[in-house]
Amino acid sequence: MRKLRTFFFCIAAAMATAAPAQEAPRAILVLDGSGSMWGQIDGKAKITIAQEVVGELLDSLPETQALGLTVYGHRRKGDCSDIETLVAPAAGTRDAIIAAVNGIKPKGKTPMTDAVRQAAEALRYTEEKATVILVSDGIETCNPDPCAAARVLEETGVDFTAHVIGFDTTDPEALKQMKCLAEETGGSFRSASNAAELGAALAIVAEPEPEPDPVTVSFLATDGKNGPRIADGLIWSLFEGDRTLLEGEAVGSLSRDLPRGEYRVSVLRSVDEATEEAVFGVGEVNKQVVLELPEFRPGATIDAPGTAIAGDMLPVRWTGPNAEGDYISVSKAGNGYLFHTYTREGPLLDLQMPPQPGTYEIRYVLKDGTKVLASAPIEVTPVTASVTAPEVAAAGSIVEVPWTGPDYEGDYVTVSLAKDKGYEAYTHTRHGSPAQVTLPAEPGTYELRYVMKNGPTIVARTPLTVTAVTAGVTAPADLTAGATVDIDWTGPNNRNDRVAVVPRGEDKQMDYAYTRNGTPVEVDLPAKPGEYDLVYIVGQDSSILARVPITVTAVTASITAPADLAAGATVDVDWSGPNNRNDRVAVVPRGEDKQMDYAYTRNGTPVEVDLPAKPGEYDLVYIVGQDSSILARVPITVTAVTASITAPADLAAGATVDVDWSGPNNRNDRVAVVPRGEDKQMDYAYTRNGTPVEVDLPAKPGEYDLVYIVGQDSSILARVPITVTAVTASITAPADLAAGATVDVDWSGPNNRNDRVAVVPRGEDKQMDYAYTRNGTPVEVDLPAKPGEYDLVYIVGQDSSILARVPITVTAVTASITAPADLAAGATVDVDWSGPNNRNDRVAVVPRGEDKQMDYAYTRNGTPVEVDLPAKPGKYDLVYIVGQDSSILARVPITVTAVKISLSVPDELSIGATVPVDWDGPDYPSDRIAIMERGKNKILTYVHTRKGNPAMLALPETAGDYDLVYVMRVGNTVVLRVPITIR
Repeated sequence: MRKLRTFFFCIAAAMATAAPAQEAPRAILVLDGSGSMWGQIDGKAKITIAQEVVGELLDSLPETQALGLTVYGHRRKGDCSDIETLVAPAAGTRDAIIAAVNGIKPKGKTPMTDAVRQAAEALRYTEEKATVILVSDGIETCNPDPCAAARVLEETGVDFTAHVIGFDTTDPEALKQMKCLAEETGGSFRSASNAAELGAALAIVAEPEPEPDPVTVSFLATDGKNGPRIADGLIWSLFEGDRTLLEGEAVGSLSRDLPRGEYRVSVLRSVDEATEEAVFGVGEVNKQVVLELPEFRPGATIDAPGTAIAGDMLPVRWTGPNAEGDYISVSKAGNGYLFHTYTREGPLLDLQMPPQPGTYEIRYVLKDGTKVLASAPIEVTPVTASVTAPEVAAAGSIVEVPWTGPDYEGDYVTVSLAKDKGYEAYTHTRHGSPAQVTLPAEPGTYELRYVMKNGPTIVARTPLTVTAVTAGVTAPADLTAGATVDIDWTGPNNRNDRVAVVPRGEDKQMDYAYTRNGTPVEVDLPAKPGEYDLVYIVGQDSSILARVPITVTAVTASITAPADLAAGATVDVDWSGPNNRNDRVAVVPRGEDKQMDYAYTRNGTPVEVDLPAKPGEYDLVYIVGQDSSILARVPITVTAVTASITAPADLAAGATVDVDWSGPNNRNDRVAVVPRGEDKQMDYAYTRNGTPVEVDLPAKPGEYDLVYIVGQDSSILARVPITVTAVTASITAPADLAAGATVDVDWSGPNNRNDRVAVVPRGEDKQMDYAYTRNGTPVEVDLPAKPGEYDLVYIVGQDSSILARVPITVTAVTASITAPADLAAGATVDVDWSGPNNRNDRVAVVPRGEDKQMDYAYTRNGTPVEVDLPAKPGKYDLVYIVGQDSSILARVPITVTAVKISLSVPDELSIGATVPVDWDGPDYPSDRIAIMERGKNKILTYVHTRKGNPAMLALPETAGDYDLVYVMRVGNTVVLRVPITIR
């Protein structure tokens, strides 16, 4: 009973909280009043149990609940039409339903299917949501097919549901009917065998359906029907009835979670204010709402000629949105294009025309290619071209082919087989007419063609017969292996034709010479004796026009070894042999072929060869230059040699010492100092300079070796250990250390080669200025221009290490500039100054606030100094510049004033005449009055102003437009230009 009460509370709560836009669902209880309801359960009639359960539970039903009651089989026996709606569905029917239920006296049959149908009609199920709760205890006794009736109710109803409770029903057929009635309408079926189960079943089947969860609805707009999705520039609004859920949201697409109901959405496209709206319902599944806006077509125009020649580049003017990727195309009817140019190339662009004549369209197309904004028809007319065949067309030759045609970029003239779409050879028309065309090496019938690159398209052709050519090769009498011989030949001498030697009956070149070098040509014969062919080869396709068999005969050579063969020595070797190109005499390891040293035989006999530095068994060989084969081999034994080193007594670090030596004194032998026990040279001197040799000792004291090194392989013949001792140095800083000054620095130290005194940043090693100690003490050093902390150092020339360091402080200096009163453009003025007057200090004029010198004078010339002012009036500075680093110590702003200049010539000016030119100007030294080409700066004739006024100026010998100019000496600046015409 408690469960049934819960059911009624639940249904009441559900109806009370239903969405405002929806009326609370109405329901009818269909109760079985047939005679079988007199059956008993636990000694109590089933109708009594039903009356008690329904009566108790209806007491808790809210008065606002719309509920009705239909009963069947309660009035007459055997009457299938005994169905009556005792209480129409409405609010406040609780007491009426209880009274009607308590008054039921079961009598008749069980027309439960028709009772459900009648209750559905009472609920206007075809118009509104309707729920029926059927309580029955037996099988359908009137309608033969409850399932079919239930399907009709489901199909014709708006949202019809039948819940069924089988009360004390055990008949399988009855249970089957009840289940089918519930399932076909989306309801539930429960079975109850007593009062408690009946209450529980009622609670379950009558429990209101929970409100469905909101579903996600996405909204998008398309540009026209089935057009592309619009990504931006949209404004959305969303409504539910009269309630506004969203208004004026500017997004490309929209997504919202919405509960069940009916809604309206609208969208506005901002670019053209086009709008669209749609009404839609929301159920239990996610959905997408698509609004189709009218297709958007921005304004655009095409302005192009009505005709064009095939393949030409056509100028096209256009207007339009010029969005990224938009293009102007030439197209046939339909979509796509043949050629296009992007609008980003500018409002007037060049568009490639098709190679075939016909009617086309020039179009403005949006980037995706689906929308044409503007179009204009164009008629493409045929292009005219011609090629003229030469009178003589010998195979493989280069012939001149006159042609006419458009000469578009990439066009070319070809020679081709008539049936072939390709070519045998081609020449671009950009090289001019006639075209130089290389003919095929194979005689036959061909075509000369003018081919337009666009396509490519053949626009002209003419037949061509290529005739056969012959060649001959004459072999010399003497054909020794490896020799270079002269070969006489005859033949077409086409590009890259050549005479070559090949293996007998084969085509592989062994050596060759181009026929362009004339006849005879030089060819190197193979180094191996045997049977070969001399051939004439066509450069075009490497085919062979002529072949002559030859026999290459063997040659011999000999080597004479000298008596004295000391290791590392350079010896004279006598030889005899063919002396072919690149033949050589070499020393090799005994029985091997690897050259160790060699000399070419072209240098005559004997030749000089360097023997190995390592004593042992070797061979002297004669090597053929053609293939490096060996013609002669003589075994030799290289004998050991010795050397000695005498170390001097005084070995101060960094010093240059004399080292006595004895040894073989072979080519590139040397005496060197190396780290103790190692081979890495630190300093060395060649023994060819005699004994003793000068060697620079390391700057770092320590243990070293003096060694005798063999020049041939850098092996060491003698080693003497030495100890290099430390040295000291000192620096004396002067008292006055003004920034940028040149100071005398006293020093003491070893005074080795390249030792120097330098100024460096405090605690660092980077030299700023230095002087070599070889100049004596003191040395002159330029101090930095920037005041601050520095060091004076003694640097060892050997390795730039520092032997002595003295800290110094460089003090600041000042300077001043006094500008003169008169500052006329281009004038030379005296500028008074004061300052340190260091080496290369100078007074200069620079652009206002800048550092770039325009003219300057060194302060070493005293005060005042002469400075040339700029020829252009304006704002400038006079500055004092430090010579050390070009920093500026003083700056005075000045204004350079303009000077009055005028030029006047006679009205009539004849070529070659000398005319008076009246002028007014500053007349600075080297100022000139000149004639220049109109608008240019090249002087054709001139006269110096110092020659007087008027100036007598010679005119050019050629009539035309010129400029009469006044040229100021400062920078050869043109300060006045007067246009003139010479006739």
